[in-house]
Amino acid sequence: MTPLIVIAAILASPIGFWSSGHGKNAGRIEIKACGEALCGYIVDAARFQVEPDQRDVRNHDPALRDRPIRGLVVLENFSGGPPVWSGSGYDPRWGLRAKNVKLHLTSPDVMSIRGCLAIFCLTQTLYRVQ
Repeated sequence: MTPLIVIAAILASPIGFWSSGHGKNAGRIEIKACGEALCGYIVDAARFQVEPDQRDVRNHDPALRDRPIRGLVVLENFSGGPPVWSGSGYDPRWGLRAKNVKLHLTSPDVMSIRGCLAIFCLTQTLYRVQ
């Protein structure tokens, strides 16, 4: 495989580190291969500066409320692509899990994540961390 083809394949993949931007709600996740699928973990968040040992207190399952937010799997079982991958996601801000989540790589450095619960949908834009 030529180096140009390898670079194109990497750029067409969501694998790597992604940031939700800047400010008090900014966070960073890592997307990587987990077996045959892709998954994503929380690696950092602006709010960790104030409280580094945050827990998943809003989880709807009381048995999971003591697990740390840092390192938490928030994207699971993603397959497909490019440019769209499908899987499930979890948002610790709300303690909710969505089964039909889409990752859409709109450019090598910009990705949108869209998840829906019933008729309510949220989309978040992430930026690749260089």
